[in-house]
Amino acid sequence: MQPSMEIRWFIEGEIPMTTKDWFHQGRTEQAEVREDWYLSLPNMTDVGIKIRGGETEDGQMPPSKIEVKKRILDQGMQTLADGSAGQVEQRFKWSFKAADQKDIMKEMTQSDGQWISVGKERWLRKYAVNEEGSVQFVSPGTTVAQGCSLELTGIQVVGNLGIVSALKLLGRLRRSNIISGKSLKK
Repeated sequence: MQPSMEIRWFIEGEIPMTTKDWFHQGRTEQAEVREDWYLSLPNMTDVGIKIRGGETEDGQMPPSKIEVKKRILDQGMQTLADGSAGQVEQRFKWSFKAADQKDIMKEMTQSDGQWISVGKERWLRKYAVNEEGSVQFVSPGTTVAQGCSLELTGIQVVGNLGIVSALKLLGRLRRSNIISGKSLKK
């Protein structure tokens, strides 16, 4: 189980080049391109179930994980230190490898429209924070006891384009840090 406190923004349209340039800040980063499948759960906003896609060396897109997210706490709209505002939530996430269940996953996603396909082009910047408060950039796949991640994702859902931007606090960082910006000062 991976706890997080997160704030997300959803915007219609394509990611502007100026936003991409700001996010990369001179770094050349390869986008993660994948297709995820979300289970439609009408009237259930505290739980999300996703089949996370992943690309193999031969270019196929088999499912790589099943992820379940549970909202534990909803802090509502909060204003951050820079004046921007967003919905702040605490979540737990559980991930299960799905590579051995390829046929089951195919059957699930081709069923009666209960699964929604979301194409993604995603960039992630992740930082670890040690006990002394020192911040270090780490690769996106690194598990950290405490830190944060910044995400910029272009999505396509039923032919519509959108942008998802997220700030996620990982581990023991508190809600007050996301509001004050303390975890991002270094």
